[in-house]
Amino acid sequence: MTLEIQPCRTLRGEIFLPPDKSTLHRALYLALLARSSSHLTPRSTARDVQATLAAIQHLGARVEEDGKGWTIHPPHQPTASDAVLHAQNSGSTLRMGLGAVANFPVRTLWDGDQSLRKRPMGRVLIPLQQRGVRVCSAEGQWPLCVEGPGRRALHYRSPVASAQVKTAVLFSGLYAEGETLYTEPFLSRSHTENLLRFLDIPLECKGNTLHLTPHPVPGFRLTVHGDPSAAAPFVVLTLLHPDAEVVIHDVNLNPVRRAYLDLLREAGGNIRIEEHPDPDNPEPHGTLVVQSSTLERLNVSPDLVPALVDELPFLALAATFAKRPSRIDGLAELRVKESNRYQGVCTFLQKMGAQIRCRNDGWEISPSRLRGGVVLDSRMDHRMLFLGAVAGMLVEGGIRLHETHWARVSHPGFFPALEALCAG
Repeated sequence: MTLEIQPCRTLRGEIFLPPDKSTLHRALYLALLARSSSHLTPRSTARDVQATLAAIQHLGARVEEDGKGWTIHPPHQPTASDAVLHAQNSGSTLRMGLGAVANFPVRTLWDGDQSLRKRPMGRVLIPLQQRGVRVCSAEGQWPLCVEGPGRRALHYRSPVASAQVKTAVLFSGLYAEGETLYTEPFLSRSHTENLLRFLDIPLECKGNTLHLTPHPVPGFRLTVHGDPSAAAPFVVLTLLHPDAEVVIHDVNLNPVRRAYLDLLREAGGNIRIEEHPDPDNPEPHGTLVVQSSTLERLNVSPDLVPALVDELPFLALAATFAKRPSRIDGLAELRVKESNRYQGVCTFLQKMGAQIRCRNDGWEISPSRLRGGVVLDSRMDHRMLFLGAVAGMLVEGGIRLHETHWARVSHPGFFPALEALCAG
């Protein structure tokens, strides 16, 4: 489907986000590994989350839906067959799933779409093999075949700051025969740590090293708040638009995930954060009130990139509107997302007339006058699609978007929400 995005004079209204898919992936796999039933609310129709839901059902979990959420009844022993677990476009489904099944004596086959097959899997398979998991497919061969259990104690120092790798290693250690130590170069998203502590599973953090003691996973009840990465397009659009005020409800305010909000506020963004205390939830949450703003500059150092990885395309766009030159460094990880976002963002903004230099895994961005009339190839990447939509709302001549169905990966209601802000 092709869509023409044009600017509107004012932006007013409220945004209700889909539940945070990072949290839901983890919670669904923990529910699979639990010793009793769990309940998650609200449900999500995002394709990535649906892929994980299908994976745990394939492994023997029984899922009941009600008007609000899912009740997951774990199997006594995860099962597998020669059928392939298809992770679709979801790296989280595949990488975290490999860690979850490492606990059990099952052989599983995993596959994904064209985009997922291009993403690096060795970063997960190497620590799992050290744990004792057998990889029964040739390197680079799909479907990917793994056979557990892998229950050795493990001390692993990851060369990359990846929350998916960290989660896979920690999940694989929940029923291991010894302790797990995991070290990463920079701190990545902390949802896994928060959920494990919420479940009273022994986990210590010292600097960039986590120390996990094996412990059975209890059944649990969890409310999952709105996805902060799904809020990012609307936050940046509102800040950059000349006449806008938008309220975004029930946003997960995990300290790592809100890093982009803190960065934009430091740059002059008018973002009011109203936190809503909830002692019975592992993640803080609240409401965002965002208004049109003038930004000074946006500088990002490599140690901040793991916390900003999904928001970086929107920060690059914001930097073109800033008053002073900006620099964003340490972007190698963007080359191995759903698409090569590092190059994709650079190419798209250059087509719009942005003064952006892309070299040494960094972006140097100067204040620019962007032009519309550009066609965006989303490259099978929902974040790139959303970037094009935001840009189209800000420039005369708009933007033409192809393959808008990729919005269903993370935020099926994105385009109706965007349209409602114009009508508001």
